[in-house]
Amino acid sequence: MLTTAKETFFSKNIMIDEILNKKKEFSKEDILFLLKLTDKKEIGKLFNKALQIKKKFFEEKIYMQGVIQFSNYCEKDCSFCGISANSEVDRFRMNPEDILSSAKEIIKNGITSIVLQSGEDLYYDTDMISYLIYSIKQISNVSVTLNLGERDFKEYEAWKIVGADSYFMKFETSNKKLYQSFQKKSTFEKRLKHFEVLKEIGYKIGSGNLIGLPEQTLEDLADDLIFAKNLNPDFLTFTPFVPSLDFKNNAPKVDNYVLKSIAISRIIFPDKYIISSSAMDETKNLSREKGFKCGANAVMANFTPSNYREKYVVYPHSSKNNFDPPHLMAFLKKRIESDGLKIITK
Repeated sequence: MLTTAKETFFSKNIMIDEILNKKKEFSKEDILFLLKLTDKKEIGKLFNKALQIKKKFFEEKIYMQGVIQFSNYCEKDCSFCGISANSEVDRFRMNPEDILSSAKEIIKNGITSIVLQSGEDLYYDTDMISYLIYSIKQISNVSVTLNLGERDFKEYEAWKIVGADSYFMKFETSNKKLYQSFQKKSTFEKRLKHFEVLKEIGYKIGSGNLIGLPEQTLEDLADDLIFAKNLNPDFLTFTPFVPSLDFKNNAPKVDNYVLKSIAISRIIFPDKYIISSSAMDETKNLSREKGFKCGANAVMANFTPSNYREKYVVYPHSSKNNFDPPHLMAFLKKRIESDGLKIITK
């Protein structure tokens, strides 16, 4: 007996409801089913479920961090990245006093979470990063997150001693073969070891993947969400792959997969901070606001001085966020709070 389209529709909706209301953890098959949703109403059910959970734990609050991208030098040669070792980019390094000046600007704007981000630049040695962490902590009782790539384990220990709170490092993809295809100077196993050591030292961990890498499949995205569940970071981001100007492959259309990954992760991680990344503003049909509408509850404001920021081309920048403080805060506040959300800086 043939199944009618109407019967199929109701059957699929029952499946969505069953999966979204599960009392136990999602299976890989559940995640794949949700990633494959194409009907707007069906996707809407997923997003609404994620929003319900976000509101239960965080109400309408969007938590803000201030980021300083202080160097675009990098030892690594990731084939997709605009600041990799072999990229032709105008290099810069901020001096410590300018970095601290930007940190003071973040604190002046009431933000109590600062991210120090750079390429893997060994010019900033153990002592210099320690000096920055210690100095920021002396200015104000803020949290400091480091996003410096894979560094020596002893450095992680030294930076934790002087006050570093969190370490952010994407796992990029859980597909080892895919990871190795663009990562020339590291391995997936090595990255896992860094996560393990950082946790042992006592860091809070931030991580996430790239969505839309060439040759990436829906199976990979489902595996990424399962990997994230097992890694259990304190905050996450699911970032659209935006090719650098030097990268020859065109990324596939990933808009819905980014948003669905955010929504699924909110259900998996009901009380975690999920960042709506700035890369979403660099993708034609995405924006950070769309991330908030499907479960994200955190955002980073870029306080890198504009003369340096335009050179930090991990991906080609648009002009959407090319503001200096205090205009930056006013711009983000208008964007985010126009939807009834409330920026929280503490």
